[in-house]
Amino acid sequence: MGILNLEEYKRRLESGNPVTIEELENELKVLIKEMIEAATQGELTTHLGYEKNEKSDTDNYRNGYSKKA
Repeated sequence: MGILNLEEYKRRLESGNPVTIEELENELKVLIKEMIEAATQGELTTHLGYEKNEKSDTDNYRNGYSKKA
């Protein structure tokens, strides 16, 4: 089930199988996780000045393989 799929919720309610609190909680967890990941990636892109997977002018670009101090 997709988050905020109103038609699916209505269909399940009409069929006698309403959405449970646990299902809503799980969907909200997924939504919050995706929002935090998107915000974090946006902040990192803004801070570094280039998009993910885009090579920068320095050797220390965000590919995860450079040595850290």
